Amino acid sequence: MARRRGLADRRAAMGLTQEDLAEALKVHVATVRRWEAGTSTPQPWVQPGLARYLNLSADQLQQFLSTENTTPSSEPATPAEEVRPASESPFLSALEIPVPRRLDLADAAQLGGLVDQFEQLDHAAGGRATARALALTHFNFAIACLNTASMTPAGRLAWMQVTGRLGRLCGFASADAGDHDGARRAFSTARAVAAEADDELTHLNILCGLIRQSVHLSDRTTSAELLGELQAHRLPESSLAQAALHAVEARVHGLLGRERQALLAIQLAEEAFTRGRSGNDPPWLWYYDEAQLAGDTAHALFPLALQGQQIENAVARFTRATALHLPSNARSLAFSATKLAILSVKWNSPDASDLIDKAIATTRRVSSTRADDDLRLLGQHLHQQRDTPHARRQFSEISQLLADR
Repeated sequence: MARRRGLADRRAAMGLTQEDLAEALKVHVATVRRWEAGTSTPQPWVQPGLARYLNLSADQLQQFLSTENTTPSSEPATPAEEVRPASESPFLSALEIPVPRRLDLADAAQLGGLVDQFEQLDHAAGGRATARALALTHFNFAIACLNTASMTPAGRLAWMQVTGRLGRLCGFASADAGDHDGARRAFSTARAVAAEADDELTHLNILCGLIRQSVHLSDRTTSAELLGELQAHRLPESSLAQAALHAVEARVHGLLGRERQALLAIQLAEEAFTRGRSGNDPPWLWYYDEAQLAGDTAHALFPLALQGQQIENAVARFTRATALHLPSNARSLAFSATKLAILSVKWNSPDASDLIDKAIATTRRVSSTRADDDLRLLGQHLHQQRDTPHARRQFSEISQLLADR
């Protein structure tokens, strides 16, 4: 660990104590101490104010924050520090994964069972967790099998259907981890597999994943193009699939500021959902329950609510989602809890403080770049709109959580 002596000296030269700087920037004094100790870095939205109080340009501040402008700390290493492998590991080197000469329907069923587990792990832990790496490894294996293994026509079709679903998971998990180029490659490969298999449901599933990625990135052009492609497809027979597709449509309309279209898509999603599950529901919709529908439709209204439209509607849906989500769907719970907290801060809700604490706690339990992005947005709203000791503590907690990721 290295200390930023230059940063501390500059603060002192400006006649500021750590407490003075913390008060000026609306952060906890412990946050300033961590900056100067070199154990965390000011969040981007705090840096302009920090530069102003230290009478520095943005480039000069970056020099003070750089690792080159630090001195070694005399503090001993703590037991919490990570253990890194030695350059020459005593463990066995990775073994080459063999591709079977022949595969059948039973093999496709085995791979499908693994995909079930990977999807559940992804929902519970997030895209930066181990499940993504395992899914990517199996996806590469599945593609290698398609290229070289011998299969019956029925076996190949079943294998392609599972591989397309697995590729969609890899794309979605990669987007959740912030690897958007990797996500697009996985989605593209999965679409090619689904096209060869003539698997319309998997193709729609992949399109939904691409749309969710573009909406998260606020890419309005791509979102609108993908929505047009989605709407060109015939609706599936499964009512549950119809509900999920209409909810995704609503999210695009919400991003584009189309209030009327978003509300209509939400109505269609809810009507389809009330028709219930059936024997023709695709396996990848195992997670789509009442909580998921409430969260999806709330996310669709979130951009509108930030602009003063449909605020009560969005809050009610997020509140319902957070109440209904199971612990096993921790990532969706974090999304809904954090966006509910953002709206509570934005519109000065009396329960904002409790909602912020819940958002921090739920995000801490998942490893998701998307969840971190939402928490970062919460921190920005909190920093701009609330100036109380408790709010400063919460802002400091958010900053530290994001710095530790």
